[in-house]
Amino acid sequence: MDKNLHFISARDENIYIDFPELSRQDCVSTIHMITSERKIIKGPEVVDELLKTLPGVSKLAWLLDNEQGRKVKEFFYQKVEELRELTNKKDTNCRQCPRE
Repeated sequence: MDKNLHFISARDENIYIDFPELSRQDCVSTIHMITSERKIIKGPEVVDELLKTLPGVSKLAWLLDNEQGRKVKEFFYQKVEELRELTNKKDTNCRQCPRE
C-alpha cells in the first residue's frame, strides 16, 4: 500500500486533540480518513478516496467507475464494516475475532 498511509485507532485520545472536529463516537462507528490537506472523509467515500490516491490502485480505479463497480465498492465496504464490528466485540471466547 502507500507508506504515507497511517492507521490510528479511534480509541487514541490524541487524535481528538489534533482534530477537535472529530467525534469519538462517530469515529468508533464509522471509518474516517484524514487527507494530507486535513480534509475528513468517512464511510464508503474512504474507499473512493483510496482508489484515487493509492499508487497502482488508482490506475485501475476506472474499472469501478460504473454501476457494477459501485456495487463492488459497497460490498467491499460492507465486509470491512463487518470486520470492524467483530473487532469491537469484547467476546473473549471468540478465537476467530480479530483483536486490537
